[in-house]
Amino acid sequence: MREETAFAHSPVASPPGGLTVAMSFGQWLKEARKRRRLSQEGLARAAGCTGSYISLLERAAPDKRSGAALRPSVEVVDAVAAALGVTRREARLAAGYVPPDDAGMSANEVRLLESYRALPASVRSVVDTQIEALRERYTREP
Repeated sequence: MREETAFAHSPVASPPGGLTVAMSFGQWLKEARKRRRLSQEGLARAAGCTGSYISLLERAAPDKRSGAALRPSVEVVDAVAAALGVTRREARLAAGYVPPDDAGMSANEVRLLESYRALPASVRSVVDTQIEALRERYTREP
């Protein structure tokens, strides 16, 4: 297993338009949970923790000892990933546990790349064409 590096900074989401927005693990968790239409209690049951713990994570509640935002262990992140049906890699990136070679990718970029890789080759070529057209449209000089 590769060595994991923990980063204190939030993952970065890249919404349309090229803006960069910092996203906390709590924000990522809440969005991912809502996409799956799970309650905090439902996610907690599936991940083997409590609803109050999921709530604390989503609110980025401070750790009682350090005062920093509560950060789940890698084991909890992996359990949450399984419960949400996302890859461990995406969840670990969102939580700040990133394999060194992926440190420059946001959670959304990882999700998109993994989705792309799962497509059949015939569909990838269509996606490639569309991405190229978008790149040309949005990178033109005025």
